[in-house]
Amino acid sequence: MSGCRSFFSLCANKFHRKVLQLQEQLADVAFTLDFPMPPGLPLPEAHLRLDLTCKNARWAIANRRRRDLPLMAGVQGWNESSYVSCVRNYKGLGFDGFAIGGLIPRRHDTKLVLAIVEAVKQEIGYKHLHVFGLGHPTVLTDLYKAGADSVDSSSYVKYAADGKLWSDPDFHALDPSVTDRLNLALANLALATQRTLPLATAEAIFATLRGEKSRF
Repeated sequence: MSGCRSFFSLCANKFHRKVLQLQEQLADVAFTLDFPMPPGLPLPEAHLRLDLTCKNARWAIANRRRRDLPLMAGVQGWNESSYVSCVRNYKGLGFDGFAIGGLIPRRHDTKLVLAIVEAVKQEIGYKHLHVFGLGHPTVLTDLYKAGADSVDSSSYVKYAADGKLWSDPDFHALDPSVTDRLNLALANLALATQRTLPLATAEAIFATLRGEKSRF
């Protein structure tokens, strides 16, 4: 096991250096490299990945070059207590915020997901909390109430590519053009972010919807 740990650590060390360098060149916000722990992962392996996740974050904050680039620490775990243990490793290190990962395979257990978000938020106080991968409208409101400040997801794009509209489950464009998909994606994004759209964009979206409904 010790040999495996050493090899894993060496590979991770080389990779997260490149990840941080690339983010400092291109990104508006940087995230530390983490290691997901899917449900059912053997506990020794989960502990190894948690340890490497924390070490990567500590290395990144110590070796960052761009002080103007916000750096978010990746938070991982397999249950509420392990997520809390992870984020406690980062106290006093100066991270600009924190980002919870590993929740997508646990998304059907809404109670657990929200408990994790609430517990992590309690640990970090006013610092920004991002949640990876959970951007569907059915969970957004609860995530924000639990303490999330931002989320991300490609669901709104996937729905639009399929000609679907989040706000209307019965709507389905059978053969959407590129423009139709763009308009649907913007409508889905507005719902996900709970924001309004510029008038010109809204008018284009309404035209798309009217055109599709007129086919029936």
